[in-house]
Amino acid sequence: MKKVFLFLTDAAVFAALSLFAACGEGADVSAPAFSGVKERAEGQLFEPYDLLAGVTAQDDRNGDLSADVRAAVLPLEQIQGGKFTPKKTGEYRILYRVADKSGNESFAMTILTVTDNGDARPLFRAYDFSGTFPADTGIDRYDHAAVGAAGSARFEGGALIYSIEKFGAVDWYNKLTFAGLNLQPGKAYTFTWEAKSTVPLTFAMFVNINGGAWAPVCLAYIPLGQEYKQYSFDTSVISSAGEYALFLQFGSEENVSLGGAEIAIRSVRIYEKAEA
Repeated sequence: MKKVFLFLTDAAVFAALSLFAACGEGADVSAPAFSGVKERAEGQLFEPYDLLAGVTAQDDRNGDLSADVRAAVLPLEQIQGGKFTPKKTGEYRILYRVADKSGNESFAMTILTVTDNGDARPLFRAYDFSGTFPADTGIDRYDHAAVGAAGSARFEGGALIYSIEKFGAVDWYNKLTFAGLNLQPGKAYTFTWEAKSTVPLTFAMFVNINGGAWAPVCLAYIPLGQEYKQYSFDTSVISSAGEYALFLQFGSEENVSLGGAEIAIRSVRIYEKAEA
């Protein structure tokens, strides 16, 4: 009787063991499970709503899949950084989806009711950035090439992108101006927006009569990071009639050593406060 010897390479042995283990485990047919998805939620008109706040997903084999959760809003709305800003009151459906590495999917839904708290903060002006840079937006971008500052602006992905090639040593050498604000004497206003920068920097924000003498209201120096953050500032009472403008000024000795930056701004809103 002849004996037959079967020689297996190391690779073949590992392949066989892997196949045996896979057969022992069985196919992955379990979908991930959501946590933190509310049946109903509430939001405010023109206020950014964070779709993914508190929403997580776990899978029995792949573990934490929270970073893979995707959200959509019906009626269809533009989503930026996991947030959307409702422009109408009423009900929205927020749809969630997540899938594991085997393609098993889970879905969930939240009903978001949006109301208008108009008595507290009536909307005075809203800027939405899309398409090309139209001439009649009232938004100016300024660079002072004579002293070496240089910059340009464009709309991209629902944001106003201000690309600064070189910072000037004075605030107003690099700036954005939101002009044409006919603010009323005896009233105060709240300015809100979201912004980020490719490099950390500090900029000056203020409101002043456009083209008038230096007499700013709500002057502030704001640190800007590399992730979107919402900013909100109140004006003091407007005591002079005239056309005002919101100024965001990025030049300064503090920033000049940075060489350049790309600043993204979105969801600019101006609210009228109660009369002072």
